[in-house]
Amino acid sequence: MILSLKIAENTGTILRLGRSKIWRYVFIGMALSLILGIILIREAPLLFLVIIGICLFAGFYDDRWLFDREKNILFQSSGIGPLRKRREFRIDTFNRISLKSAVSSGFTSETIGASKVPAFPELFRRGRSSLWLEFKNDTPKFLIDEGTHWDRSSLENMGTAIAAWCHVPFEGFDSSAKES
Repeated sequence: MILSLKIAENTGTILRLGRSKIWRYVFIGMALSLILGIILIREAPLLFLVIIGICLFAGFYDDRWLFDREKNILFQSSGIGPLRKRREFRIDTFNRISLKSAVSSGFTSETIGASKVPAFPELFRRGRSSLWLEFKNDTPKFLIDEGTHWDRSSLENMGTAIAAWCHVPFEGFDSSAKES
């Protein structure tokens, strides 16, 4: 989870989530070294330009979450510079924080005897975990962060910290893809 959210600050009145600054610097450094390479070889291969664009986007993209208990507000902003999307939610409208996981089936439809035939090893099974903010009213759920099934424990840790800070319940459960 290179670009995942991390808890940056947790005081009695403020909980701040953000992306890792180290990875931002790594992506900007990669873009600058590719730009230097273009200057040195005096050519601009299309692949270099595409990779530079991706690295700059990853380096300058920011996602910030600020839970402010005194103002009873969650400020969330994401994006790059003037293209940032900003949202505000009242903390007292939160119903719960939930972690949802979906894992692809590892079996084919063929069965041999009582056991199923594995389609691919467990290491290569696709799975996603996502952390959601759910509200008391009819407001749609809001995605906090997501990752692969390998990132489930870090999402669960962040979800329990947010839920404890906001005084709302945390629910974590699996919904595996099942064969019909």
